Amino acid sequence: MNAAVTAGPLARALASRTWRHQGRHITLVPLGAGLALVVLLLVLPRVYPEGIHGDASTASSDLATVTGLHDTTGAALGAALLSAPGLLGVAAALITLSISRAVIAGDLTSGVMEALLATPLRLRAVFLAYTGTALAAALLAWLTLVAAFTGPAWAVLTAGGGHVHLTTGYVLLGVLVPAGSMLWAASVTVFTAFLYPAGLRATAGLNGGLVRAVGLLPTLGATLAVTLVPGKYTQVTTWYAGGSLTLAIALLAAVPLVFKADRLLE
Repeated sequence: MNAAVTAGPLARALASRTWRHQGRHITLVPLGAGLALVVLLLVLPRVYPEGIHGDASTASSDLATVTGLHDTTGAALGAALLSAPGLLGVAAALITLSISRAVIAGDLTSGVMEALLATPLRLRAVFLAYTGTALAAALLAWLTLVAAFTGPAWAVLTAGGGHVHLTTGYVLLGVLVPAGSMLWAASVTVFTAFLYPAGLRATAGLNGGLVRAVGLLPTLGATLAVTLVPGKYTQVTTWYAGGSLTLAIALLAAVPLVFKADRLLE
């Protein structure tokens, strides 16, 4: 029986537990954050109208254009939508790093992981189960954030007479970078849990800052590359997503080679 099949029941059990214990936080926190950002963009331009410079009737980039804007509030919302793919990619990495740590860290200190590894389950199956659970929870949280922000923002712009025009590149950037970010962040967090469990503890320097940096830097790099070379967005996003998948597979393959059971007792 291969690792993917063996991991299924454990992944379902972990997903069920995660939902019971963290379901409200996974949905309500990003929901509140997305709505709060929209409210902030509605209020700030009215309080500080001088903060919007240039033509307030149009907001454009190489990937999208928002036309028909009539005030600084619309301009602020339009500018936010233009930058949303890159920012949401970074948010995807941050969300996944936080959720992944929450999914696995407790099991490292409570003895659950030791018990799992004492069963007939293969190491790769356990790795896949935790990674899959973290990915599913992070995806739900990220989609909630996206819907809570883009939905109301788009509705307000449309109601005010604005028109949003998106390119294929915008969609690619908005899908591939977050997907790659979540896959890499979940994989590297779970891999660290197996390789060096102490690295996920709150006392491990800046609350596990090294793991956070490793999980976040590729996303920042991809976002910066797309910003500096906008004409290469298709190549950058495709290579980023493909590279994240390749690295995640490499970590899966490396787990049995670097794992030391005695590290779980540290």
